[in-house]
Parts: sequence; structure tokens; C-alpha cells
Amino acid sequence: MEKKLIIVLFGFYCIYLFNLTLIRPEGVIYQSYNLELFKNLIMIYCNSKTTFFYLFLGNIFVFIPLGLFYRYLFKFGFFKTIVAVFLTSLIIEISQLVLKVGVFELDDLILNTLGGIIGCVIYLLVERMKKNV
Repeated sequence: MEKKLIIVLFGFYCIYLFNLTLIRPEGVIYQSYNLELFKNLIMIYCNSKTTFFYLFLGNIFVFIPLGLFYRYLFKFGFFKTIVAVFLTSLIIEISQLVLKVGVFELDDLILNTLGGIIGCVIYLLVERMKKNV
């Protein structure tokens, strides 16, 4: 029963992630990319620290569940989980560029992958705690 619930939660998470990253209001079109590390984040930080923390932490926190889900549902090892999170983020970034609904940014790839790493580490810590109980 637990695994079925996790699969349902994973489905809702995927829908949420799709809506968050690939759905934009009508008429809003982006067609750009940024390959300079943290260029936009530094510019945003100088203008609005609130927006900076929202974007910086948002990119990390949104991908924490993905690290947990990949580790739990697919039984990926640590390295394979990180690669899967990175590839998922890369697919999203490429899709944003091709569909003109976002900006392809290396920063996002790094921060999203960091979120997946945190999720994977949380999973490992929980498993270790369960073994010690």
C-alpha cells in the first residue's frame, strides 16, 4: 500500500513540476539561454535579495523530492540518482528553450541537481535511522 501511495505522490509531483517549469501565461515567449554561471543570479541579488533567495532556494527545493522519488521508487544508487536528476533537469531546460517557455540556464542545472543530491542524502539518512531503530 505504501508504494502505491508513493507512486501517486510521484505522479502529482511530476504534474506540478511540468506546470511549474513548462507552462507560461499566454503571450509570454522566451527564447534565450544563459551559459555564464550565476550571471543572472548575481544581477538579481544586486536588485532584489528576496527574489534572489526565492529563485536560488526554489531551484534547489523543487528538486529535493525528485532525489527522494528516484532513490525510493527506482532503487537507483547514489550516483545513478544524481545522474537521473541532472538529466531530468537538462530535459526541462532544453524543453524550455525549444518551446520558448523559459530560459536555458546552467545555474538551474546546477541548483536542480543540488536539490536532487539533498533529496538523495535525506533518503540515505532516513534509511540509516530506520536501521538503527
